[in-house]
Amino acid sequence: MLDSNVLSVITVTYNSRNEIESFVNSVKQQGVEIRLWLIDNASSDGTADIIMDIAKERKWISVKLNKTNIGLAAANNQPLAHLSSLYTAIINPDVIIHPGALKSLIVYLENNPDTVAVAPVNIDEDGVPHSSFHKRWSLFHLLIWRLLPAQITQKIYKAFRTYDEQDVLFASGSCIVMRTADLQYIGGYDPEYFLTVEDVCDLCIRLRKGNTFKRVVITPSAYITHFRSRSAAVVPFVTLWNGVRGSIYHFHKHRGLLAGIAAYGILLISLILRILFALPQSMLSARHRESINNNFKVISRMVCDNPLDIKNGVS
Repeated sequence: MLDSNVLSVITVTYNSRNEIESFVNSVKQQGVEIRLWLIDNASSDGTADIIMDIAKERKWISVKLNKTNIGLAAANNQPLAHLSSLYTAIINPDVIIHPGALKSLIVYLENNPDTVAVAPVNIDEDGVPHSSFHKRWSLFHLLIWRLLPAQITQKIYKAFRTYDEQDVLFASGSCIVMRTADLQYIGGYDPEYFLTVEDVCDLCIRLRKGNTFKRVVITPSAYITHFRSRSAAVVPFVTLWNGVRGSIYHFHKHRGLLAGIAAYGILLISLILRILFALPQSMLSARHRESINNNFKVISRMVCDNPLDIKNGVS
């Protein structure tokens, strides 16, 4: 029998007005009592008003409206001291949680004490699973992730991925469930990550607390439909710059200075190549002109605001 105070869900919104109501409705269909924390990161599209209206009718929802965009990692940490549930789920607003999925993930943790975090299989709108986890994260992965177009990267993953139950290095932050005590013990996310794939990689590494026998698991006993990167698409420069910054920081933090320098070089080269590839089409395409401008701005930031200088991260 699951405890009545079993699950807290933390969801950070940013310009999420088109998906937040569907997300909240899916939270209600989980077969377990939930306390939902909606944290808005200074949306400009009216999301804050919508979530305030949603919360008025639902006492199980708490809302925090940030005056500025403090980043995904830092916003996810804001309810941390107030959590009293046995388990906590971090979930993006651009998902639909299939009925009973969160209950299945909680049961998995209850039955597997060696598992520190568990995540569902992510599927697209057409019902096809897509990559939402990694078994390793190396400089080679960074090269593929940042150099190749996203469509090609996804095709590569789709060709070689399986979606049976398996141990992974980390799962997507689109939906991941862990024990609240573990999350509070490590202090939540490292807030030096603003918005990047490595934020949850770092979280999963730290949840293990150096114990290689601790597991992070993907299980097909639970599914979510993930619409992917809708909020990020609204602010391409912010997304690109903080992805670059977070990646360099991650390899510096976990692999040392030489790895951080290597990540810096990989990302600098990838930005230059993206500019060169976009140039021939920029005369006729506003999208390619914007891409060139954003990549130039990120290169400038890399020089003026060197990501290798970060010194305030969480160990």
